[in-house]
Amino acid sequence: GNRMIYNLAGNHEAAYVAKSVLKDYIPYVEGVGSAAVFKQGDLMFVAVDANFTRSGSDAPEDILPCREFTIPDAQIAWLKAQVAMQMDGNVKGIVWISHIALQDIDAESQGKLLGELKTYGLPMTVFEGHTHIESYKELVDETTGEVYCKVYTLPAVTITNGYPYYTVTFVNGEVWNLDKHTTQTISGN
Repeated sequence: GNRMIYNLAGNHEAAYVAKSVLKDYIPYVEGVGSAAVFKQGDLMFVAVDANFTRSGSDAPEDILPCREFTIPDAQIAWLKAQVAMQMDGNVKGIVWISHIALQDIDAESQGKLLGELKTYGLPMTVFEGHTHIESYKELVDETTGEVYCKVYTLPAVTITNGYPYYTVTFVNGEVWNLDKHTTQTISGN
């Protein structure tokens, strides 16, 4: 139908994919890393890739896989500026998409980005992967005791009966329905 499909490079892709290929995933921004901010309907999407760093050329052998997943300050500043530039009164929710799970991103950098996004006072949702385990949790503000972010771990790893994918429906900036599906093949068509 008219639903959008979003691809995120995982750590295995990140170790072997040239920057030029990343236009099909989260695009690579020179001096920033793989990051994107875009609006779809009444949602603001913030795509973050804490998978890897680059050194020298675009050749896969110059890609440095991360041992520790960190969102660089330059990437946080770029994302903050992009969100501020695109934010308007029509946005009802913010969605952070990342292959790397929040629990695997160092607490300082994830806290900085969450703090920036939290200032808008909108419902916040995180879709993450990497852990290979499907789960759901809520992040609670320590001061107010209120839930400020809902985190869905939606692994897209191969399983015996196919590849999982998810159809998500939002209402007023929050997840209203999430359906899991499987397919036997992944096609570019």
